[in-house]
Amino acid sequence: MDEHFPEQTRMWFSWSQTLYGRLTLRYCLALGMVAVLILLGYWLERTKVHDERLSEYMFNLAARQRMLTQRVEVLLLRAMQAKADQQVGLLREHGVVLDQYTTAHEQLLHGPARDLGMTENSLVFVDSRNRGTKYDALAHEFISLARVSAEEIGKAGSLKSPVLELERLTRLGDDLLASHDMLVKELQDQGTVLQRRRDWLLAGISLSGLATLLASGLFLFRPMAASVAHSQASLEAMNIRLQEQATCDPLTGAYNRRYWAQVLPHEMARAGRQNTLLCLIMVDLDHFKHVNDTYGHPRGDQVLKELAKRLRKSVRATDTLFRLGGEEFAVLMPGTDLEQGGAVAEKLRVRVAAQPMAGDLEITASFGVSITRGQEPQEDFICRADEALYAAKTKGRNRVETA
Repeated sequence: MDEHFPEQTRMWFSWSQTLYGRLTLRYCLALGMVAVLILLGYWLERTKVHDERLSEYMFNLAARQRMLTQRVEVLLLRAMQAKADQQVGLLREHGVVLDQYTTAHEQLLHGPARDLGMTENSLVFVDSRNRGTKYDALAHEFISLARVSAEEIGKAGSLKSPVLELERLTRLGDDLLASHDMLVKELQDQGTVLQRRRDWLLAGISLSGLATLLASGLFLFRPMAASVAHSQASLEAMNIRLQEQATCDPLTGAYNRRYWAQVLPHEMARAGRQNTLLCLIMVDLDHFKHVNDTYGHPRGDQVLKELAKRLRKSVRATDTLFRLGGEEFAVLMPGTDLEQGGAVAEKLRVRVAAQPMAGDLEITASFGVSITRGQEPQEDFICRADEALYAAKTKGRNRVETA
């Protein structure tokens, strides 16, 4: 046992380390998959919030452009009709509004619209007459005409061709207003498409999350749980084997002297608490040294195995068989008086002598029986059984004596 125990311990430690590494790898893989899904969901939510804010900004910007377009026309008309001292203020305000319109146009055309996937080729940048004029060119024409008209009014106090210029400016303004309306509609459609796309992505991520959890359960945690259960079962089996190695005699399977030293005080204390009897049968083979000297120790080991087997079959499940050393055995029998213990010992004696052991060896054994109520030192209890056994030896062997 002492030779194999360290090797078994090393094998168990190596297997545990391998299992720990596999479980750690699977656990980290599952955590990584969950982390990826969480990050993907976080990115999608951030993108959704960004697009919503961008769409809101575009709506506000488109509405502001619509207002600025009308404001440019109104200020220019008021400047044409105003007196000279009022024209300066109106033209200055007209220039500020026109600059605001120009800046907003650049933001609308080259900023958020592109972030939302809209380009200059989108329908939103084509005027209501659908002649292919791009919104950028239309807006620049409107800005240029409004600026030139304001400069002429500032220099001469009026336009060279007021009717034609105003008609052209009004037409451009109407086209721009129509384009702004188209922009709002396309923003609404674009927002619907983006929202639907985000919903599908969220549904995909949710399904992916469920699939990941299912896959983790089937392919990661289920094998992990099986490995843990297997390791638990192996550990319990190992503990049982170690317990057997620590408490059992490796040759006969009977409990050893170490376990005897643990059980005897416990059984005597229980007998004392419950005021019951505890019986001890001491067993010793007759002339066993002659067997070893004549037939060899392997033959003697076979005799000891057969003896332990016969003794074990002849006692109750509540009784405990010990090998105290060499050819000496002991049986502890709780709740048994001296008469019953003597009867059991006699049955054991007959069974030992009834048939040859280890082939054709006629073997007998002597028995000594004693009882106690647990109110005395265990040495006295053992000593009485030893004295009874010695008496059986001196009276001719192959007999039972009680103390």
